Amino acid sequence: PRCGAHRAPSVGDARGGVMPGAAVAWLLAGVTGLVAWNASLPEAEVSRLRRESEAAWRAARVARAPCWVVLLHIHKAAGTTLCQLAQRQRLRVPRASPNCNHRGPRSDRLGVAKDAARLMEALRRRMAAVDFFANEFEGLRGALPLAAPVVYVTALRDPLARVLSNWRFTGRRSILRGERPDTLWEYAMGPGPGPGPGGVLLPDRDNLEVKRLSGADSPIGEGAYLAARSRLRAFSVVLVLEEWPVTAPLLELKLGWRLPAEGERRNRGRPAEGLPAPNASTVAAIRAALRWSFLLYEDARGLSRLLLEEARAEVGKREEGGEAR
Repeated sequence: PRCGAHRAPSVGDARGGVMPGAAVAWLLAGVTGLVAWNASLPEAEVSRLRRESEAAWRAARVARAPCWVVLLHIHKAAGTTLCQLAQRQRLRVPRASPNCNHRGPRSDRLGVAKDAARLMEALRRRMAAVDFFANEFEGLRGALPLAAPVVYVTALRDPLARVLSNWRFTGRRSILRGERPDTLWEYAMGPGPGPGPGGVLLPDRDNLEVKRLSGADSPIGEGAYLAARSRLRAFSVVLVLEEWPVTAPLLELKLGWRLPAEGERRNRGRPAEGLPAPNASTVAAIRAALRWSFLLYEDARGLSRLLLEEARAEVGKREEGGEAR
C-alpha cells in the first residue's frame, strides 16, 4: 500500500495490532513525540530515531495516512533516475517538476523550514496527496524531522567523478548555445588565476555533498563534515553509485520498490566532445579540496552496508510475523 489522506487511523490499524509509539503520537496527536535532529544527538540516537521513523512510515502506509519518502538530490548523483524510479513504483510526486522537487512556499519546505512541528503540519496540509518528493537545491538548512512518518533517501558518488560529470554537463550546454565552455579550472575555481572565494573551490563546488547534508556555507570544514556525518545516520537508504548493484537493494528492502534490470539502472554519461581536456594538476587540486566530501563518501560506503544488514534482518522478522512490507 502507499500513503494517503483518506481517514484518521485507529490504534489497531497497523498489522492488526498496536501501531508503533511514534506512529500513534504523530498520526493521532499531531506532532507529539516529534524530534528534530540537532548536533548534540549521539549518532546511535539518530539511528534509533531513524528506525522509529521507518516504523511510523510503515504503519502510516498500512493505515493509508500521510507519509513521505524524501530524496536529498545531490547534483549528478542519480537524482533524476531516483525520481523516475519512484514514479515507476506508481508513487505520487509533485506535479510539473521534472525532478520531483517540492514546490511551495520556501518557509514550508523540508530543508528550509526551521521549526519541525510547523513543517510537519505544512506537509500534512499541502503534501497529503504526495508520496515522494525531492530536495534538490536547498539542502538540509532547516529542521530534519525524526520519529515521524518520513523516510530519507540519498545517493552519493565519488566526489571528483561527480564534479567532472557536472563540468561536462555544463560544458555541453555551453557548446549547444554556441558559447565557449569553461575549462575545468574556470568551472571549479573561477576565472582568475588564483583560488575561488570558497578557499580553493567556488562556493557552488565546495564539498557539495557535505554542504547539502549539513546546511553549512562555504568554506566547508570539520564542523560541517561532522554535522553531515551525523545527519546521514537519519537516512534509511544511502546509495553509492560506484557500488550500485550492492547498495540499490536497500530501495527494495526498506521501501518495497521493484528495481529495474541492471542495464536500466541509471543514466549513462555522454562523451565530452568539444570540451578542453582536464589538466592533471587541476584535477589533483580539486581532489585535495574535496577532502571533506571524500570522508563523507567513505562514511556512506560503510553506512550503506550496515543498513543492508539491518534491513535484511528486519524483513526476515516481519515476514516471520506476517507483516507486509
